Amino acid sequence: MESSFVLVLTMLITTLLDRSSSQVLIASENPVPVGHDVTFHRDTTVSEGVWMFNGTLLIVLISGGTAQIFDPWNARAEYNPGTSSLTLRSVTLKDSGQYLFYGIPNHRGDLTLSVQVPVSNVSLRANAIDLVEHSDTAVLMCSVSKGTSLSYKWLKDDSMITAGGNVELSDGNVNLTINNVTRFDGGSYICNVSNGLNHEASQPVYLNVSYGPLDVSISGPKSVNENSSVTLNCSAISRPESTYHWYLDNNSNPISNESVLTFTATDQHKGSYICEARNPVTNITKSETHMFTIAIGPLNVSISGPDSANENSSVTLRCSAVSQPESTYHWYLDKYFNPISNGSVLIFSAQQNGSYICEARNPVTNITMSEIHMFAISTSIIHLPSQAGVMLTTLFGLSATRLFY
Repeated sequence: MESSFVLVLTMLITTLLDRSSSQVLIASENPVPVGHDVTFHRDTTVSEGVWMFNGTLLIVLISGGTAQIFDPWNARAEYNPGTSSLTLRSVTLKDSGQYLFYGIPNHRGDLTLSVQVPVSNVSLRANAIDLVEHSDTAVLMCSVSKGTSLSYKWLKDDSMITAGGNVELSDGNVNLTINNVTRFDGGSYICNVSNGLNHEASQPVYLNVSYGPLDVSISGPKSVNENSSVTLNCSAISRPESTYHWYLDNNSNPISNESVLTFTATDQHKGSYICEARNPVTNITKSETHMFTIAIGPLNVSISGPDSANENSSVTLRCSAVSQPESTYHWYLDKYFNPISNGSVLIFSAQQNGSYICEARNPVTNITMSEIHMFAISTSIIHLPSQAGVMLTTLFGLSATRLFY
């Protein structure tokens, strides 16, 4: 009999609720931890009304100022007739849902309550932490011993991680996968788990990504004076640090196993120095070659080109010298003062006679040698036809042998 009454009453109330306007309903705590008490407050009191759960289940029926609490809430629910408020004791996860209050003639309020278990004992593990660039895939798995309504966030070196590129998030962001890791994926990873009650972060997991060697380079002089001290330094981008081996002229036996090579330059040290860098984890080997010579010269400075030319014609003079490394060249006209040109080739328009001086300088030995090239403007020769020669001889008594035909 009671169940039929409740059913009819519920249908009636639902019909009335559809015609009423919604008002504010407040919970003392929302979300609320499992086991806590929660009270639903209204800002008005009524003598006729109901409290309902999820739209169909009747919790409290208020009639004539008297309240009746129905199963299964009667053991832990309290109704306050002075405020029309409802209190639930020791809530469970099943108490999550929509709570609705309706009072006659036109009072209505509803809210959705979330009962949650606080987050605790967040941990993080990885399938591997020592990885090789472009070869391995990292999988990080986040776990929680307790907690409900969980939200997962990932951080790398305190920066938020989102899916994209080689990064995948799966199982509701519980798992993080990094495909074909690169050096930029190395670092400290943290899983942060939260719900409406609290949040907790895992201990960091550090991914160590080995890579390289890349960009092998050798720094040091390519030419020095004999008996000078020489230092060649080999470097590479590599994690972990590469091992280094030096070879001279492709000799199979290394001359040094350090990144820095030092020697006193003699003639036997000329040649190609090869630095080989090897990463002990990736097993990748890369090398670089550095040509080295003993500085000489300049010697045998010489100038090639015409000694004379017609006025205003283009003239090209070339200067050369035996030198290691290659000399720098400066040209002067008639005297050492301001150079008229720099470089081994001088091109000019013939306008005056003079001595063209080429100065060759070795930037390593600091030795300067020069050579002088005498240049003159060519004299013009007049060619006349034979009849003109006879006429000039007749008129002026000139000897025909002094004219050129």
